[in-house]
Amino acid sequence: MENTGDEQQLLFSKNVDAATIAAFAQMLPALYYGVNRVLDVCAPALPRKVLVVLFTLASSTTKDEVGKFITTGDINRTFRDWFVVNESNVSSDVSKVKDALFDLNFIKIEGGKDHIHLTPKGEDALRSALARATAILAETLDVLKPEEQGLMKDFAARMLRTIRKPAGKEEPGASADRIDVA
Repeated sequence: MENTGDEQQLLFSKNVDAATIAAFAQMLPALYYGVNRVLDVCAPALPRKVLVVLFTLASSTTKDEVGKFITTGDINRTFRDWFVVNESNVSSDVSKVKDALFDLNFIKIEGGKDHIHLTPKGEDALRSALARATAILAETLDVLKPEEQGLMKDFAARMLRTIRKPAGKEEPGASADRIDVA
């Protein structure tokens, strides 16, 4: 199917010109590399998938009597989002990473069936990784004025909402305060 100028124009917002969108699109590989580099630097001894599970546990809002937890299903969803794995191999990947986390003594199952919690050693590893990530982000944000930092946070939150919904379905005027970007 031929891509006419009319069809291409449909992809662009009426509020943003094509050159601005193209400039952002050209930054995607560098942004992808940058995020991955931060992950590598904040926990160089840990495989990236192990670190992602630790971060997922840190941001969990699900709690039981033991504390915050995630389930194997949460890890499956996270891996599909982060690593674009398919249904046929996600369970195998998750199983391998859970085994690695158990071997490192970073996680335990307590408080309910499939309630995955951090152990004290896992909490230490997470704290260390978050401290390094925070230092990198602080250095990056330090050059921005507070209002610019707010705009960056809002942009990141909106981008995350957009990629989690079909294109063009973001709520107009949606605030960054309605998404957990901690």
